[in-house]
Amino acid sequence: MKILIAVGVLCGIAYSVATSHSAELSGEVFVVTKGQSVVKLALTPISLYEPSVIANHLQAKKEKAALVDAYFKEVSAEAQVAIDEAEGLLAKAKADRDAVFTRYLADIRNEALERAYNAAVARAETLSATLEKLENILSTGKARGRYPYTGIWHFEDLPKPAYFAKTGADGRFAIDAQDGEYVVAAATSRKTPRGDEDYYWLLPVTVKDGASITLANDNLASSGNAQSLIETLDEERTERAANEFKGGEWLVTFVEMKIRERDAEAAAEAKRVAANNAPKTEAAAREMAIRNYPALSDATSPLNREFVLRHKQYRASKPAFFNDPAWPLTLAAEAAASVTEKPVASR
Repeated sequence: MKILIAVGVLCGIAYSVATSHSAELSGEVFVVTKGQSVVKLALTPISLYEPSVIANHLQAKKEKAALVDAYFKEVSAEAQVAIDEAEGLLAKAKADRDAVFTRYLADIRNEALERAYNAAVARAETLSATLEKLENILSTGKARGRYPYTGIWHFEDLPKPAYFAKTGADGRFAIDAQDGEYVVAAATSRKTPRGDEDYYWLLPVTVKDGASITLANDNLASSGNAQSLIETLDEERTERAANEFKGGEWLVTFVEMKIRERDAEAAAEAKRVAANNAPKTEAAAREMAIRNYPALSDATSPLNREFVLRHKQYRASKPAFFNDPAWPLTLAAEAAASVTEKPVASR
């Protein structure tokens, strides 16, 4: 599917889709508790997606996660420097306090020594409180920085699925879909004595006659299962990261701002590349795009995925973009700048 899309977009080659028929995917969703009880998860939303849709979604999430990760690494590094400095000042303040206290004990009626001792105690307490605040900043920063590694992060703003169903009271489901390759996504939670537990699954699945899938502990996103398309934190670390992120709209704004800056840089780079040797026809632009960016020919490359994603977006949001015969090269340059893929000519 990916290869056909990429070739069709770049080369204008017509292609036909093989005929398919409807099939049923059945399955069940449950978890086994630590006490070995089987809990069937009713009313769990089950979604089927085209693999390319999930690939594009996860690629976008990966790019946002990199921005979040870089930001909190910087915050954590700054906090650690401040902590190291505060620890040194606190150690000196405690030594000064102890030294003054020793002198004060030898001359208990000396008011000047008493004032000096009280001042030394206050300074040590102030530095101790400062150090505690800095350590909390570092701890919170690390927890918030883990948010992109949670199921919540990967599942928020998922696009509309191709097919959808919900589990019944027995945790079972059935979805009628065209046979083929899909990604099944499911997310649910349940209350426990220790609090809410969240469960996420994102797995490839083949829909055909008699196909079935079981979603359970062993293929959770947090289980380390090799088939899972995402790997998330365990429940305890997920809860901490999610709780620390609450009220973090400022970070969402920050990430969106960085993405806008990156896209603006990508557009500027695209114009520069296109202006250097702008092709006169669309066919020439297609050839130049493939020649300058060989990774476009690889349907699994980040550049190919970004090109196809932008092509779909531009067709829907700014169709006038395609009035310029050089659009294939311009779009390729934009996609390449976004994924930091340099043209062959400039390497």
